[in-house]
Amino acid sequence: MNLYSTYINNYDTSNQALLACRERPEFTQYLHEQATLGGVSHWLEALLIMPVQRLPRYQLFLQVR
Repeated sequence: MNLYSTYINNYDTSNQALLACRERPEFTQYLHEQATLGGVSHWLEALLIMPVQRLPRYQLFLQVR
């Protein structure tokens, strides 16, 4: 749980850093190349949010059961 809290607490900072990097055209081009490589359709932002969404999903799953 400690790892999740650290990740979640720093998510906004990492997202702001990603937005700052996206201002560089070569970085955006690199991300686009990586997203389309091998048929992967996820952008980096979508991958970064997944750990943040995981804990609420587990809560919902346990409540339904």
